[in-house]
Amino acid sequence: MTPTIAVSGPFLGAGTEQDYPLAVDPGSAANMFVNVQGVVQMLGSYELIRNGIGAFIRINVPTGCVFEVRSIV
Repeated sequence: MTPTIAVSGPFLGAGTEQDYPLAVDPGSAANMFVNVQGVVQMLGSYELIRNGIGAFIRINVPTGCVFEVRSIV
């Protein structure tokens, strides 16, 4: 099976740790590439959160900074 890349965002940072919805559940944070204002983030700087309604990224992005998440599924 050929992997697919799903893009979530763009999102706007709130300056505090927030949960942002993902388009798909990547299965692991290791399957996520997070880009904040053009800078790829280190794996430990965000978490994959799952609850009864879907998958989310938990991250603290500075106020007004745009970011997106690319997930390999």
